[in-house]
Amino acid sequence: MFVPLDSAQARTSVLDQVEWLCASQTPLQLFLGADIGAVGFRQQLDDSVGKGELPAKWQDWQGLARIIVVVRLDASVDQGLLYCFFPLGAVAVAPFAGYINANFYTKMDRRSLNESIGLNQYFIQLAAKLVRPGD
Repeated sequence: MFVPLDSAQARTSVLDQVEWLCASQTPLQLFLGADIGAVGFRQQLDDSVGKGELPAKWQDWQGLARIIVVVRLDASVDQGLLYCFFPLGAVAVAPFAGYINANFYTKMDRRSLNESIGLNQYFIQLAAKLVRPGD
């Protein structure tokens, strides 16, 4: 379940989780997730299909698209990675020292993706907004 970050329930939940994590000896990681708005997602998907960046079959998409960002809070990560349910290869580097999981359109070998595809750019931009919502 995703709770809007601007709700009092979400703030209380996050503070409780941070307090619990600080008391335990586990690595501290911040998980940020969002269900992507259907209108914006569909517009970007249709645009990418129209430009020939995605197969036409992608227009049959049903259901939600979701993005999740994970950032270590207690240690530095040398290199962030991209995920599409499973980790992509070492060449699929996130644009920051964290991890992005989204419904990326990957290359056939699932080791990388083409960042020039509009839908992939859209997911990366949404990840940036999750991490820095004021920008």
